[in-house]
Amino acid sequence: SVIVNGSARDQQVDPGTLLRISIPIENASEIDMNNVELELEMKSVEHLPINWDADGLNLGGGSRAEERILWNKEDVKAFERLGPGENATVDLTLPLYASLPEEVSDSLTFTATVGASPATNINSRISLSTTPITLRLNSLVSLFSSAIYHDMSGNAIGSGPLPPHVGEKTTYAIVWSVGSDTHELQNLVLEAELPAQAQFEEGIETSAGSLSYRVDGRRVRWEVSRLEENASARFNVSVTPEENDIGSFLKLINPVSLSAKDAETGSLVRREGNPLTTQLRDDAFATDDGIVVE
Repeated sequence: SVIVNGSARDQQVDPGTLLRISIPIENASEIDMNNVELELEMKSVEHLPINWDADGLNLGGGSRAEERILWNKEDVKAFERLGPGENATVDLTLPLYASLPEEVSDSLTFTATVGASPATNINSRISLSTTPITLRLNSLVSLFSSAIYHDMSGNAIGSGPLPPHVGEKTTYAIVWSVGSDTHELQNLVLEAELPAQAQFEEGIETSAGSLSYRVDGRRVRWEVSRLEENASARFNVSVTPEENDIGSFLKLINPVSLSAKDAETGSLVRREGNPLTTQLRDDAFATDDGIVVE
């Protein structure tokens, strides 16, 4: 069998995964097997999603011939003669692309074939093949969460003083962006809790789905039933600093969590963003450091 990341079954994997592959071979006969050869065949509809130039690539002593990896007695000492009941294992690691280039497949099938000459008839060859194992790559899902005061042209979309002043309200825009590079996402949900000092304000914009705020749980929730490529949502929150906030940043929103279903593989996708503060790291036009002043 071909064992990938501990399993000999079909499975779903994330882009960028390092595939840890083991191919155990056992001589279950009652005679010696000589000149054992092993071939691992890799098939995809398009180009293989394996990054042959990435760190972590290890062919386990074998040699690559296009979409095959080959081992013989020169590569694995035990392959010269495998006695009755004896076994040998070939281990290798193959890194997947973190982001799939064009014309690269999002699935991959492995089949191993072992051949050997029985000691009783060295001029003949016996070969056996494993059941194919197919890996399907989940879509690469990106999540971007930012707090801004200005739009990309430098126009103010927030209001109030920058940096925030004690006793005065400053309103910021929170932007969530989600992208899926290969597969449609279903039942996409982004959710985050507002910290005690932040207030939800009017003004909601979404390119897909609907965004709502629950006052009782202080939770912002964005739901999109189907997402083919990317979408974004924007809403506003405000803070009114107090005396004991002087010299510190104020938290605008807690970490956002994302959950969705990959429509092709059926896998549940989860992501999490960072908390956002009055330190507007993603606003190129915010010249202050976001620290509360008097």
